[in-house]
Amino acid sequence: MTAFIPSGNRVVDDFIKYTLTNRNEKAGKMEFIPYDRFKDIEFIAVGGFSKIYKATWIDGPISYWNHKKQKYDSYGEMNVVLKKLSSSKYINSGGLNEIKMFYKFILSMASYDPCDNDGYYPYINKYYGITLDPTTQNFAIVIKYYESGDLAHYLIDDFLKHNWIDKLNILNYIILGLKNMHNANIVHGDIHSGNILLERNFAIIGDLAEAKIVSESLDSDYNEIYGIIPYMDPEIIQGKKYTKASD
Repeated sequence: MTAFIPSGNRVVDDFIKYTLTNRNEKAGKMEFIPYDRFKDIEFIAVGGFSKIYKATWIDGPISYWNHKKQKYDSYGEMNVVLKKLSSSKYINSGGLNEIKMFYKFILSMASYDPCDNDGYYPYINKYYGITLDPTTQNFAIVIKYYESGDLAHYLIDDFLKHNWIDKLNILNYIILGLKNMHNANIVHGDIHSGNILLERNFAIIGDLAEAKIVSESLDSDYNEIYGIIPYMDPEIIQGKKYTKASD
């Protein structure tokens, strides 16, 4: 897109402005994207506090700053996920946790060389910005879409179709993603097969909704238990804090 577009919500606008002005790197810069810049919106699933849709983003994400035009150029049309947040008309800072954790992750990776063609660092799903559904007045987070689905479906439908080299590569990418998150002092807090996304034999950790900075997780007096029980650290069920080890 071009210049900053206000969302009508001060918390959202302040965060987007911060990402646009805080650093020169293009990776991690967020946008408020008008809802009419999406087409072919298709319902996929219901999450805990959201509904998930696939859509085509007509413009695509920011590519680089065009000094001649004095605006950001875009990569062009691409498929994305719209994660529509329930009851988010008056969203506050806590409601933006997922996208804020991604931005913190990007800043921590700033010293690394980008590994794909839009200047992104892999192993964690990419977030592009926020949009507003004019019908419901709820905000939606705009996230990269992966055609191959998630690890849960892979284990059910495709596990026997692949050799062990492919399977070990997927495991390696999951480990690298967790390693990068932990190096950024972020705890994911909800790792399970539905939150591991796949693109061919490449694995990406998704859904940072429950992610926390390590110090915040340890310092909090309130320790809500969340997640899918078979994937949870037994110590969490006993009331212990979420840590890197519990991931």
